[in-house]
Amino acid sequence: MTWCPPFMVRPPEDSRPKRDKKGDDVPSPSEVMKSVWQSTKLSIASAGQSTFQLLKKKVETGTMSMEERMQDARTSRLTEERASELLSDPNPLIRLELAFNDTISGEILEQLKHDPDVTVSTVARRRLMLLE
Repeated sequence: MTWCPPFMVRPPEDSRPKRDKKGDDVPSPSEVMKSVWQSTKLSIASAGQSTFQLLKKKVETGTMSMEERMQDARTSRLTEERASELLSDPNPLIRLELAFNDTISGEILEQLKHDPDVTVSTVARRRLMLLE
């Protein structure tokens, strides 16, 4: 018997995953779309906004370039309304700039404190501690 390295040895037949010949273990594209739609509906419902409002916000934020949104987040003349729009920006860098802005209110910082991005939430927490 010839020697072969262990990484080249083929695993025994029963250790390999069993696949159905029809491919039942792979979801169809329509099943994937249904699950994505269900998760989107759940996230919209949990946010307490209608689908129209959420899509409107995404379209409004998506039409501006990233540089313009960054400039808005940095400006000292930032309105509360615009700050709350930037809270839902998909880019964490925009929300980070918002957290570093000295002119935003404690309410906005309070919301940023619960941001999914760790850096944004940490900056918001530290800024809140400095305000107290």
